[in-house]
Amino acid sequence: MILTAFGILFSIAVVVAACLILYARWNYGVLEAAGVPVVKPTFFLGSVPNLHQKVQTDEDIRRFQEYGPIWGLYEGRTPIINVCDPDLIRAIFLKDVDHFYDRRVGHFGDARIDEILDYLPGEKWKKMRKMQTILFSSGKIRQYSKQLADAATDFVETLRKRCDNNGRTTVSTRDAMDIISLDGIARVSFGVKLENVEDPSNRFYKGLKRLLGEGLEYDSLYSLSMAFPFLHKLAPSFHIEPVLFDTFKEIINTRRTQRLNSSSELPHEEKQVCNDLADFLVNSFDNLDSAEFKRLGITETTLLAQALNVTALDMISSSMTMISYYLSINPSIQEKLHEELDEIIDGKFNGRIDSETVHQLPYLSACIDETLRLAPPLIRPERCCTKDWTSLDGTLKIKKGTVVMSPLWAVHRNPKYFNEPEKFIPERFIPGTESWEKDVKHPYAYTPFGVGPRNCIGMRLAIETLKINVCILLRQFRIEKRYNTELNFKPGMLFLLQFRPMYLDFIERRREVE
Repeated sequence: MILTAFGILFSIAVVVAACLILYARWNYGVLEAAGVPVVKPTFFLGSVPNLHQKVQTDEDIRRFQEYGPIWGLYEGRTPIINVCDPDLIRAIFLKDVDHFYDRRVGHFGDARIDEILDYLPGEKWKKMRKMQTILFSSGKIRQYSKQLADAATDFVETLRKRCDNNGRTTVSTRDAMDIISLDGIARVSFGVKLENVEDPSNRFYKGLKRLLGEGLEYDSLYSLSMAFPFLHKLAPSFHIEPVLFDTFKEIINTRRTQRLNSSSELPHEEKQVCNDLADFLVNSFDNLDSAEFKRLGITETTLLAQALNVTALDMISSSMTMISYYLSINPSIQEKLHEELDEIIDGKFNGRIDSETVHQLPYLSACIDETLRLAPPLIRPERCCTKDWTSLDGTLKIKKGTVVMSPLWAVHRNPKYFNEPEKFIPERFIPGTESWEKDVKHPYAYTPFGVGPRNCIGMRLAIETLKINVCILLRQFRIEKRYNTELNFKPGMLFLLQFRPMYLDFIERRREVE
């Protein structure tokens, strides 16, 4: 009897294991049929069974060098085609967008992250994007510039207080750039200033840091969840502290109360102001019971998730970290940037830094563009094929359900379009220079914010923020590499850059501003 029971259990276990393996291997063969070179998959864990041990941007560059401008791999059970050819990027992400309208539905191990704008499906995404477009208009961005400048100025004052008698302070660069970036975003989004960010009891700021990956390390369970997505809850891509949603709700309730108290006599249409994200959320919460919201599945979680757009929160901080690093290891370029700031901001505009003056700095713009070329924070824009597609020449066939990625760290290093692609050369973005002439121009060889209707909604605000932050910081400080400065990224993360601690010295320039 015992042997019979054991036999039954063993048989059940064998059947279950066979079903799981079949499930994991279900899409094997899709990429081979597409006509692209394929990273050979393992028996049932896809092409990268140790994904949690790999820095994805390094892998993208290595595969580009090995396979050329297009290759396929199985991310667990998901077939993915990586495209580095600018003409194919244009065709897939823009020209034939009706075949590639959506991204993958988010499966990050937390329903609140799954609802961020970038990963909403079809009509639901279209509605939410259209509603938020007003927040990123040219007029709004000019309006935000004062708040961004105030946040950057406060950050500079904090750095000054930390300086020793020689005007020098050592900073953990990513941590420092989180402060200036998150404070600026909090001011323009909610009208609040992040206070006491270094106080361990500041749970809101610590929650934001956790959201951006602080303390997060990936293990083999994370890689296993790529083959078996039902494990995502056990190996989430992000961690959300309850204090974040609680704080957002409190801000919304406070804003709603302020609006009712100050405009009780105003007609309804004048109450529907939208000066920032908090106003947008208040207006949207009032529509939760509408037929359209219910039809599209727009819930309270959907709305609050717009305040947790991890890509937007991370983009500024990562780019500030990287430009600080590149300037520290290229002192002659940093000196040129200081000269431009002294000549134009101090000499022409008497120290005024705002939306107008930062756009009069061509070398600053070039430094930012070159940083975004070498280290785009949006590392892998993607689309999901919604109906079978064949390239014009018939050599590439993409089946419905296949994910197409544009691995930007590889795309932006294509020697066919960029001369000396590994070097930090801002002049390649300044027309008329020798470096400009050496590069081969193609409108889709450099796409740090993605391409097409699902490109980054906040790209203009991101550029504005970077210009203001770098301008204010570099007017007051020189950045130097230390003996222990190392740029290392954490392995595992598929979407964003996550840094190991990197230390740089910030030295006051101690010059007279005329």
